[in-house]
Amino acid sequence: GAICQRARERGSSYPFRRKHGPDFVAVMHCGVGERSHTIASAPALGGRPIIMSENTIRTALGVLQDEPDNEQAWTDLGGNLRAAGNGGGAEAASNALNLLAAARSAHEMRREYEAVGRLLELEVELATGDVQVERLRELAKLRDDILLDDANALAAYRRLLEIRPEDEDAKEGIERSEVKRSKWK
Repeated sequence: GAICQRARERGSSYPFRRKHGPDFVAVMHCGVGERSHTIASAPALGGRPIIMSENTIRTALGVLQDEPDNEQAWTDLGGNLRAAGNGGGAEAASNALNLLAAARSAHEMRREYEAVGRLLELEVELATGDVQVERLRELAKLRDDILLDDANALAAYRRLLEIRPEDEDAKEGIERSEVKRSKWK
C-alpha cells in the first residue's frame, strides 16, 4: 500500500519506523510486491511482536465465538491465516496455530463441532510436520465419530495416509469407511 509506495519512492526496501507514543512502536516492512506486513510491539503485550493480521485473526475468532455460522468471519479468518502462513514466518504461523487451538477448545466445550471441524481444517492447512499429522488425525476422528460425515472423514484419513503411509489410525478409518459403504449398498 502507501507504506510500500513511500519506501519505493525513497529507493529503499528497508523497514522504516514510526513511534506512536512512549509505549508503542510500529515497524513497517515492505514485502514482496504489494504484500506488506505491519509488526507492532508494545509493553502491554510483553514486548512480543504481533503481525497485524494476528489482530484480524483474533477479531474473526471473536466473532465466531458468538456466531459460529458467520460465513464472512470464516472467509476473513481463512484469508488472514493464509497471509500469516505465506509471509509471516514461523513465529506468525505458530501464533496463529495457538489462537486457533484456543478458539477450537472453546467451541469444543460448547459442543459446536462443525466449528471445531472448520478450525481443525485451518490448522491442518497452516501446520507442518507432526503438528499437521496430529491435527489431521483429530479432524478425521471428529468427522468420523462425532459429525458422522463419512465422505469427509474418508478424505481426511486418505490425506493422513498420504503423509504417513504406515499410519494405523488412517488404515483403520479407511477400512471402517469401506465396511460402512458395503453395508449401505
